Amino acid sequence: MEGRGLSDLVRERLYALQTINPGGNSDQDYQDIYKMVITRLSERVDEHGVQVVSASTRARVVNKPPPQRDIPNNLAQITMPALKRYLKRLIVDTDPSNPKCGTQAWHEAILGKLIEIDAVTNELKVLMCMFTPTEDYPRTRHCEPPLQSFYFTSFQVSNTKEKVNNLLTGPFRHVLAACGLFFDCLSSDNPPSDRSAITLKWQNLVETINLSIDSIDSTIKWLGRPLLDTAKDEWQHTVRKIEESLRLLLKHLNPNCHLSKKGHESESDPDVVILDPTGVKFVNIGLPVLKLCRLYFNRLSRLTNSQLFVKPAMELESDCLTFMLTHTESVQHCIEQFASTIRKSPSCPGSVVLRATILIGALFDISPLLTEYWDCLLASEDPQVDQEAVADARLWLECWASLFARAINNANNSTGYIFPGLEPHDEEDTDDEEDTDDDEDTDGEQDTDDEDGFIEGFDDDEEDDDEGYVAEDDEEDDEDEQANGSAGEGVDDE
Repeated sequence: MEGRGLSDLVRERLYALQTINPGGNSDQDYQDIYKMVITRLSERVDEHGVQVVSASTRARVVNKPPPQRDIPNNLAQITMPALKRYLKRLIVDTDPSNPKCGTQAWHEAILGKLIEIDAVTNELKVLMCMFTPTEDYPRTRHCEPPLQSFYFTSFQVSNTKEKVNNLLTGPFRHVLAACGLFFDCLSSDNPPSDRSAITLKWQNLVETINLSIDSIDSTIKWLGRPLLDTAKDEWQHTVRKIEESLRLLLKHLNPNCHLSKKGHESESDPDVVILDPTGVKFVNIGLPVLKLCRLYFNRLSRLTNSQLFVKPAMELESDCLTFMLTHTESVQHCIEQFASTIRKSPSCPGSVVLRATILIGALFDISPLLTEYWDCLLASEDPQVDQEAVADARLWLECWASLFARAINNANNSTGYIFPGLEPHDEEDTDDEEDTDDDEDTDGEQDTDDEDGFIEGFDDDEEDDDEGYVAEDDEEDDEDEQANGSAGEGVDDE
């Protein structure tokens, strides 16, 4: 069946019916064809998650596939509206009050609409298989601009595929089930004078189609969102990923997660291992770094709700947002690598320093863009620009960058390892940012008080959220978590 289109199969069945009974066929005669069509559509829904499409299928469905950059627009403006249009038409074609109800033309009109629906669902599958994260986007703003001025992160792609899959496996599948019940009701056992059963099944079909259309409208609206909303989702996703890393690291510091009351290893925490003193030290010095990363992306996502980035004369250009999206995904990977390294590599301090250095480089690729953006707004004389809000945002970023550089420096120094080429940079940072702190605590404890003041002074709007996963017997980490709780999961509660 894969090598032949549904229209060919239906045409063969209809031809066979007409050959057997040239004078006309009853509703019952069409039952096998309807069952075949519904089965084919159900299989299409079931196989939608399969990411392999044969070349023949792709060529048959999309003769001229849209370029990668146009796939979301194609979904929102062509494919989804087509599915919606065919479903609406199916309501009209299946109406049992239609004077043509039960005639050959009536059945063929319904089958024709189902064939069109099958073609659209197959096209959805092909487009989703073609839709992949963007690669080879320039990693610095001063590179030559790429041929494509777009970027799709893994999170964006997976979200889009999930939206389409939820539509097909949810509301659309219910339409197929309702179609099956409706077609089952079309038989010679129902006398023409008593069509109430058919009418009830049709009304149920109409209801499921309307629900499916609502879901299509919602998906179209989601696909057409501004890029800033997409960036906000990406930043909130980054916050959640960081919090997952924090939870796991804090479990490593909590003895209750290592041993059960009977003294056996806990079956509920298979990823938790017992750390040696060096491992505990590395995790402790890494926690402030991760919490500051969480604070950074939490702050970015909150700015999307304010006049910054949004208000007229203050919008962040799409090229800047695209650049930030490319680096957000890169930072996510760097954060995961850093969290994994401080947990698994206590005997390799050089690896910790390397991952910390890569992480600060990735984050500091984004910050200059924001600084330039805010500097341009401050230099403008546009009365629509809120100078005070922009100045506050810029000051917040400066203070965060200073504290983050210090947290990274403390983490590197605490390992006792000097990465080649880093020592002059470290000394320069220390002179600029810590000239009043001659007795820096290399274990990172000094950062707790500074981070506390930073959050209180520049992030008063954040909500207090301790998460409740701090180890009871680790007083140092408990204080640190309390100081940083305001940068927690408030994103989802805004």
